[in-house]
Amino acid sequence: MLRENEGISENLQVLSFDGQRLGVSGSSIMDYGILKNSTITVEELSWKKLYFKMPSNEKTIELKVKSTDSFHRIKSVIREKESIYSYQYSLYYAGKLVEDYRTVASLNIQSNEATLHLISNPEDGILSIFVETQGKGTMKVKVRCTNTVLDVKKIVESLTNLHSEDWDLFSGRIRLQDLKTLIYYDIKNKDHLRMMPAMYQIKVRIPTGETVSLEVKQFDTIGDVKIFFSKKTNVPVNQQELMFGGRILEGDNGLICYSIEESSTLHMQ
Repeated sequence: MLRENEGISENLQVLSFDGQRLGVSGSSIMDYGILKNSTITVEELSWKKLYFKMPSNEKTIELKVKSTDSFHRIKSVIREKESIYSYQYSLYYAGKLVEDYRTVASLNIQSNEATLHLISNPEDGILSIFVETQGKGTMKVKVRCTNTVLDVKKIVESLTNLHSEDWDLFSGRIRLQDLKTLIYYDIKNKDHLRMMPAMYQIKVRIPTGETVSLEVKQFDTIGDVKIFFSKKTNVPVNQQELMFGGRILEGDNGLICYSIEESSTLHMQ
């Protein structure tokens, strides 16, 4: 009906209601509790053409992608088309490393076309790092510089049975984000990391100027934050609009997508 009335193609529509993304195959509007006079939000996706230039052999790969596509998914497409595995290269845009967890939209590409550079990772990118665990001593772990922090946590979990979702890794005073790579944090051979509890505090500033502290984890979503805030203040989830860095925060997106880290302050409108 939206296509017929507004001209927006079905495959370019993302629908949400009360902070929840709609679209599970076979679901009806009643499954989501959508009643008469309810408001559904529609986001129109945009397509972009991306070029991936490979300086090593002067080849360029052309892909048509959605603004919501993550680079983890895009690397999977490149693997299928070109048989190039993600650990073999890193992507750069405008001179900056593009992490796998980021979406096309997060690069703020103004035109419908853009060129990224596909740079080969060194073959000898094997590191021996030390992880100070909680109650299990310090262990030596062999990893690749292109491994994510989550990869390291899973390796430690397999060796210690300490569940990775219950703790985070720190380098000095910096809490390392799970989906970023070791090379992003400039982790070098023989560096020491330490394990700390996964929960950390963020703040929500309300219009009166007061702040409310909340405990969250890296993979919590904006929707989760709204629920935590509602439990603490009795403000209904559907009456909350949160902003950070001048952007309205979408309920389905994770804190990690917006680089919301420890001690960050969100603003409620």
